[in-house]
Amino acid sequence: MLRSIRTAAAATVAAAGFLAAAGSAQAGQQDFTIYNDSVQDIYYIFVSPDYSDNWGNDVLADAILPAGAAVDIRMDGYGSHCTFDIQVANAYGDTLEFWGVNLCTVGAVYVQ
Repeated sequence: MLRSIRTAAAATVAAAGFLAAAGSAQAGQQDFTIYNDSVQDIYYIFVSPDYSDNWGNDVLADAILPAGAAVDIRMDGYGSHCTFDIQVANAYGDTLEFWGVNLCTVGAVYVQ
């Protein structure tokens, strides 16, 4: 279940920032990749600036991110703002949140 792995996932995001920062130099400032390393498909991904009270639109739209796959997320229209919150959800409504992710230095988020 996605809820039971919050601590491990948050640690993975922090570690990914050090590994992925150099690889994201050609991408947009806040663009990143989500890797679904869990055993469940991800049906929804929401990304919002940390100052927002709303999740906004599902960045997957009508797509599904299968277990073992990855998707590149483009973040346009945020200027130099770097800190975002990310929520992923499976088909059962189980959610996993990543709070305060600095997308200017983190190029990859791993859902495990």
